[in-house]
Parts: sequence; C-alpha cells; structure tokens
Amino acid sequence: MTSAVDRIEANPQLPWSLATLAAEAGVGGRSLQIAFRRELGVSPMRYLRNVRLRRCYAALRDPAFAGISVSDVAAANGFTHLGRFAQVFRDTYGLLPSEVAPLRAVAGGDGRDRRLSR
Repeated sequence: MTSAVDRIEANPQLPWSLATLAAEAGVGGRSLQIAFRRELGVSPMRYLRNVRLRRCYAALRDPAFAGISVSDVAAANGFTHLGRFAQVFRDTYGLLPSEVAPLRAVAGGDGRDRRLSR
C-alpha cells in the first residue's frame, strides 16, 4: 500500500486506475482496496481524489497562482470533467472552486484568510 500512496502523492495528475495502482504496488486490486480501507479509511480512488482536491485547494488559495484559471488548476491535477470537479470540490470544502480563487486577494503571505482572523 505504501508504494501506491507514494505514487499517488508523487503524480496525482496521472490517469490512475485501481488496476494500475495495484500492479504498481505488486498486489491484487482487492488486496489494495482492503489495505487502503484498513490503514487510511478510504478506497484507493477516494484517496487519489482527496489528494487531487487538496492540491487544487492549495493552488487556488496561493497568491503565486493568481494568473491561473480554475479549469487549468483542475486539469493540472488530473480532473478531466470540470462539472464533476466543481461539485466534488463544493461537497468537500463548502465552496465552489471559483469562490476560493478570489480569497487569494485577502490572504496574506502565509495563506490564511485575513477576513476570518479578525
């Protein structure tokens, strides 16, 4: 399982499948699913989605990425269906990706939202 986690963390933008991750880890798909659920509480594909979402959220909040569109951030992190990306992002963070990007303007160098710290 560690091998699969390392591969996901290193390249979440790649078009991973359960079969590909299992083959890379040298185990069967079902064994990989069981190990992920036991150790991380999620399936391998959910873990992949969570890594992608976390990276998108960080990029959208980072002032250094101010010139990058939401769709470019999503694509760079492996999301190919923008509507599904927006829905999953909203389900996870409570905001649409387009609502997070403007927060860059009010975030300081440490990335914290200054509107919330008053």
